[in-house]
Amino acid sequence: MAISPTSIRILLVEDDELFRLGLVTRLSQEPGLDVAGEAEDGETAIAYVNQQLFDVVILDVGLPGIGGIEACHQIKKFIHNYQS
Repeated sequence: MAISPTSIRILLVEDDELFRLGLVTRLSQEPGLDVAGEAEDGETAIAYVNQQLFDVVILDVGLPGIGGIEACHQIKKFIHNYQS
């Protein structure tokens, strides 16, 4: 699928590889959606958000290591600081 300049950039965070692959496959079929990053844990998700901008983060709450809730708090804090 060709990526348009107005595509919604998605970071998909899911530790179950098969489920993540299914989501990527399905989301990639939708025009205007770009799964621009994938992570299997909260630490990697936070690192991705610190490196590039995403429009949407789809985040599993039951992640190994830093859980999804804590990752969400840290991502939200980073976005708030970035926008200030």
